[in-house]
Amino acid sequence: MLNSDSKTDMKTGVQDTPNKKNSSRQTVNSGQGKFEGRCEDLKGHVYDHGNSKVADQFILTTKELKNYVGRTYKHGGDMTEAIENLMVPTKTEPSDPNDPDDRIAMKKWEREYDEYRKWSIVTHDNLKALYQLVWGQCSDAMQQKIESLPTFATITDGITLLIAIQDSAYNYQSQKYIFQSVSEALYRLMTLRQNNLTPAQYYEQFTNCLAVYILLDK
Repeated sequence: MLNSDSKTDMKTGVQDTPNKKNSSRQTVNSGQGKFEGRCEDLKGHVYDHGNSKVADQFILTTKELKNYVGRTYKHGGDMTEAIENLMVPTKTEPSDPNDPDDRIAMKKWEREYDEYRKWSIVTHDNLKALYQLVWGQCSDAMQQKIESLPTFATITDGITLLIAIQDSAYNYQSQKYIFQSVSEALYRLMTLRQNNLTPAQYYEQFTNCLAVYILLDK
């Protein structure tokens, strides 16, 4: 998936050769210690496959990913919302003026279309960069799982990749550890206490626990 000859910018996840179809999968977990991802700013926040806590891990890692992208990507707000909703950002192309001879209307349209075109270019680049960033945070086991999907060839942007990771994580956890996972998720939710946490920290942990329980208990 990642070409060993290409160079990755660890701040953005952008590669010199981002074409995944022409590159072989690079094993990111070499067995030397615990896998912590390729991006230093997301160190320890990874997507793994094959354990009973992959759903919890997906939620926590994606939250950190969202915060990082919001801080560092151009139009970070759009990308944050895209990750939050797992939907590719869209914007309606400006309609042509009703009267092409109306100079004021034409100037307004030209300005709006120029903004739309620039937004589209940045968004396209962001989605490609997000793909490389997310892939670099996937363990070797998760990469192999994603590559085995029949839809793998259609996964060409970061949001689609996140959706595939989410599906793989929740399907694995619910199929392999359904009773254990639901029981543990409910136990964590019921025994969560604020203690020394701030209200914001407590609310964040509560929503994380609740999200995992709801998804597993479907």
